Amino acid sequence: MKPKNPISKIRRSTGTPLHREAERRIRSLISQPEYRNGALLPNEIGLAAKLGISRHTLRSAIGRLVTEGLLVRTAGLGTRVCQKPVRTDVNAWSSFTREMARLGFDVVNFAQEAGWEAPPAEVAAKLGLDPGVPALHLLRIRGWEGSPAVVADSWLHPRLGLSGDEDFSKPLYEIVQQASGIRPTHSDEEISAACASQPMTGMLGVQPGTPLLSRRRLVLDAEGQAIEFNINTYRGDAYVLHLRLEAAPA
Repeated sequence: MKPKNPISKIRRSTGTPLHREAERRIRSLISQPEYRNGALLPNEIGLAAKLGISRHTLRSAIGRLVTEGLLVRTAGLGTRVCQKPVRTDVNAWSSFTREMARLGFDVVNFAQEAGWEAPPAEVAAKLGLDPGVPALHLLRIRGWEGSPAVVADSWLHPRLGLSGDEDFSKPLYEIVQQASGIRPTHSDEEISAACASQPMTGMLGVQPGTPLLSRRRLVLDAEGQAIEFNINTYRGDAYVLHLRLEAAPA
């Protein structure tokens, strides 16, 4: 049975303040599947007209839901349900795809490019390569539930024997181990805040200056030899990294 449409004219004889009743109606609206899945709310002028209230009253109702973290307003786009960010452990770096699957999310690549090129000097130094020596550069825009969430910018050491034609929808380190027999065992990481640059706005679908999470990682094998250097850039509203620290024994 199709759910009853909560957006209809509010009766003024109920005794409930208009902004409170509008808030209740909008809560009911955003509980419907299409809004939980990210659809934009109707524009404010049309929504106010359907409810039979002023735009000021409607904004008051929406403002309360924004404050609660249920809705998010984006300039130039509109208002939508604020989806809770996915939370994973920092230590679960060895298979992002499988960690997300464990949480019930199927990671997809919205776009990817792979090719051989000389890495920047900083990356070459991290990988232990001489200047000008090419490495496999893999750039993927990844996400789930129809939305991009992370830009994964990876440089892979040439000793791994990869061609660049592999199926990179599969877990990367499983591909590496199958191709070379080399297994990643540990990583050195730096995590910092960043603001969305112009390239990132297009790749992640965010506004310029939006807060992002930057994760720079050098992945090594059991002998301490570099396998990969990558920079993963996450949308802050879609992803949270969890870190557990323990005190050293007394």
